[in-house]
Amino acid sequence: MFSKFFKISALLLCLFLASSCSKIIYLAFTPQHPHLNKFQKYSGDDSRSIVFIPMVHIAKPKFYKALKKKVEKYKSQGYKIYYESPAYPKEADSIYKDTLKRKMRKLIGVSLNYDLDTDKFPKFIRNGNYVLQNAENTGISLENDVNVDLSVEEIISGFEAKYGKIDLSDCDWETGLKETYNCSKAANSDYALETLRNNYISKKVIQTKDNKILMLYGQAHYKPIRDKLIESGFEEVD
Repeated sequence: MFSKFFKISALLLCLFLASSCSKIIYLAFTPQHPHLNKFQKYSGDDSRSIVFIPMVHIAKPKFYKALKKKVEKYKSQGYKIYYESPAYPKEADSIYKDTLKRKMRKLIGVSLNYDLDTDKFPKFIRNGNYVLQNAENTGISLENDVNVDLSVEEIISGFEAKYGKIDLSDCDWETGLKETYNCSKAANSDYALETLRNNYISKKVIQTKDNKILMLYGQAHYKPIRDKLIESGFEEVD
């Protein structure tokens, strides 16, 4: 499984699903099939086309089956696939990585280690009818497609530059990364998880030389990125 793919957004969804009416809420707001949002920008004889598919990171297999067909279709038409995935540094030592993971957990508010078999998810999610998004069921190629996102280091450093160092408490250090997280969450975390990333992603997409792009990003990213595209001269088309 593509373990890092959309991990942050999936975990935020876990928080959303914690209420007693989670099934009704989830089914009401979760699309049954992928929705395409198309944008174009014309500049002389040149034109750019962007298709944005707002993603859900836990859904029924039929959602991802339909999505994968669309991804394959757009790839065959020459579209470059952009996806989100905040990554940890590969070369960092284990102590530094451990600190980064604990700081991210403090920003997100839940442990980064999860699977659908745990009791952290409602029963209707754990009954086998739902799956987590991954590279295989979305049609993403880790070798050929493009991860356009801030790294975990960049998210944390950007947050700390604005709000100060993320201080890890005794609770943060003593709670294992695979244990249920009951420590205090960092304030203003939306700035790190949404604002910083949306600004970065929008800038990269607007400035890229790729003329045909298919974007696979969580639903929460859609409106901010849409607004940035329109501000830069893109038009939304049917």
